[in-house]
Amino acid sequence: MRIRWKQICCILGACILCTGCFRYRFRYDQWLRAYGLMPSEEIQEIPEDFNYEQLIEVFNPVDAKPIRQITEPEVIMEYTNRGIDTSKKLIDSLPEDIEILLVLDEYAKTDEYFVNKGYEPITHNKEVLCKANDEYYLYDEQITTSTSELMYIYQIDESFASYLLGLCEGEYRVIDKEKIFESWGIDK
Repeated sequence: MRIRWKQICCILGACILCTGCFRYRFRYDQWLRAYGLMPSEEIQEIPEDFNYEQLIEVFNPVDAKPIRQITEPEVIMEYTNRGIDTSKKLIDSLPEDIEILLVLDEYAKTDEYFVNKGYEPITHNKEVLCKANDEYYLYDEQITTSTSELMYIYQIDESFASYLLGLCEGEYRVIDKEKIFESWGIDK
């Protein structure tokens, strides 16, 4: 019997590659679950392990006061779904003449596992919606107690920008976010 080493190596390589991709996808899903997010194809109903301790504050950039606080899991999941599903293009920098349209401060209670490893009890990200030359941009900052680091800049489609702008339409009651954190069992 003649052994076909090239065929065996190709099959073995394909198996290793597929296993690696599966492991990566599994780790990605675990990461999303740790932060209360799920892959978009699974977000049709609220999962049992959904992190309910999340807050999105929507700000008007003119007066820097929150105009809406989102804590409802259904709205947070829709926000997450639309962010995952939207067409976006990663870019290196923002254009010169941007107009800031909206600021979204995102807070989530950190899983106990990560708090025990030294992470802050609340993760805080800021997303800023901008417009320049009839194009929309969204940039993301990760904020800790000591730093603010620009993470990503995306050029996004108009439908997602319209959805984000729609989050601030209507009248909403806004309370001190510290009270929300206290309801999560965190004194900040």
